[in-house]
Amino acid sequence: MTQGPETEINVRQVLNRSLFLPVVLMAAVGALLFAQVNQLVELTNWVDHTDKVIANANRVERLLVDRESGLRGYLSTGVDGFLDPYTQASNELPAALERMESFVADNRTQTRRAARLRQLAGRWESEFARVTLERYRRNEPISLDLRLVGKRFMDEVRALLADFNRDEVTLRDQRTVAVREAVRRGTLVGALLILGVAAVLALFTRRQFTVVTSSYDRSLALSRERAQELAESERQLSNVIQTYGAFITSLARGDLTASVEPTGEGDLRQLGGYLGAMGTYLRTTTQRVNEAVAAIVSASTEILATTQQQGAGAAESAAAVTETVATVDEVAQ
Repeated sequence: MTQGPETEINVRQVLNRSLFLPVVLMAAVGALLFAQVNQLVELTNWVDHTDKVIANANRVERLLVDRESGLRGYLSTGVDGFLDPYTQASNELPAALERMESFVADNRTQTRRAARLRQLAGRWESEFARVTLERYRRNEPISLDLRLVGKRFMDEVRALLADFNRDEVTLRDQRTVAVREAVRRGTLVGALLILGVAAVLALFTRRQFTVVTSSYDRSLALSRERAQELAESERQLSNVIQTYGAFITSLARGDLTASVEPTGEGDLRQLGGYLGAMGTYLRTTTQRVNEAVAAIVSASTEILATTQQQGAGAAESAAAVTETVATVDEVAQ
């Protein structure tokens, strides 16, 4: 009995599937977790970006205040040292304003505010600060209208900065909430994925184990069946060999009446047929030899009888010749 193709289990394929599925599942989990981490990093970068925007806006506000305070101090005291904050802030302010516009290039509202802030800062410098310095150095009086121009520019600047910072803080809060939500969602998704993968692997492993166990049981049953068939074949072979051996022994001892019936299967049955044919041939040959010997004996007997008859005739002839010679001798005397 052989195992059919429909019941054969390729253990190598089972092992390959057992290794391939966990790798695929872990790769899928890794890809999803990587996407979650990438999203979290992106959101965190946006929070950092907002912090940088707010910090730069605060720096712009500080430079504007330093510029205004330096000019006011110089106008109040006439000491050139009070112009140092004004001069330094005027030198650093363009770069800070440029960074502000570049930071909010993706936000149209904030971009307009940054551009308006740059415009107001420039007009405060050109329409108020320079004019005031020139009049002060010429000892000309600084009118209230001129001072109101400067105040109006700074009030609008402060209002723009307040709106700018308020929107950025709102964005930062929203993005911080999004980061927390992403962390919570990523943790939940990761836990669910791990549990799902563990469940799938457990079911898959159990199924593969069941398949391998069933295959092993079938193989074990088949091995036992084949062992029984082999033992039965050995017993039959032993019986056939004993039968054929007894037949050959009988022939060797001269018992030509012995016969054998072909038993077994395949070559053994064919061998039994050959042995039976050999016994028949030996019996036929011996019978023919016996018949030939009997014929020879019969012919020899007949030849012997003929020879004896001829010997008796010769003796009679000799006696007759002797008697004739005796008669002749008598006549001659």
